[in-house]
Amino acid sequence: MNPQLKRSILKRDAKHALMGCYGVGALTTLLVLGSSLLLNYLTLFAVPVVDSVFTLILELLALAVTNILYTLVLAGMYRLYLNLVQRQPVRYRDLLSAFQNHPEPIAAYSLLTFALQYGMLCLGQYTYLRDTFSAPLAVLTAVVGIAALWFTLTYHAVLFLHAWDPWRSTRELMRESRQLMSGNRLRFLLLQLSFLGVLLLAVLSLGIGMLFVFPYITVTDVLFCLRLLQDGNGQG
Repeated sequence: MNPQLKRSILKRDAKHALMGCYGVGALTTLLVLGSSLLLNYLTLFAVPVVDSVFTLILELLALAVTNILYTLVLAGMYRLYLNLVQRQPVRYRDLLSAFQNHPEPIAAYSLLTFALQYGMLCLGQYTYLRDTFSAPLAVLTAVVGIAALWFTLTYHAVLFLHAWDPWRSTRELMRESRQLMSGNRLRFLLLQLSFLGVLLLAVLSLGIGMLFVFPYITVTDVLFCLRLLQDGNGQG
């Protein structure tokens, strides 16, 4: 294993990259979270409160559009932090870079992940909120959940790869993410789980700590993907 992919080294380098830039990270976090709240607020008012099939379809469309817009903001956030890691000029307008540079692949990827997440939510509700427990349904939900986790880990690098080079198709981005994450899914999962302690502290600080923890986690993520890309560490 490349020693630069060790959790301790990734975290150390993330702290070093953020040194003197925590204000940038905090403001970026506020802008990203603010965009999420705004989009959710608009979605609530875009759909009339009427029980009908049309309303359900309208709600799904509104949620899908909201998910696309927020995912584009996240892709822009990766562009901003990639610049920070590479010591390039950091501009807050980079948060909108994915809207300006070939947004179609991110929109398609967002719709795919939205369909998966919504399907998982519906299956989970049907399985565990029904009057009678069904063991086969519970097993099916667990299997689908594991498959969803595999999908999330396998295609995690899509947003980073779009920030790195936006002029590729959805298929190309997903194929390269699959190649990068092959053999590295468990390593990435353990890296994410290692942040549980600081996340707990951030929650105990009434959420204020998230302004600093979220950039720390994201920069570590960017370093992980960047080193996989530079190292050619993905397998098949």
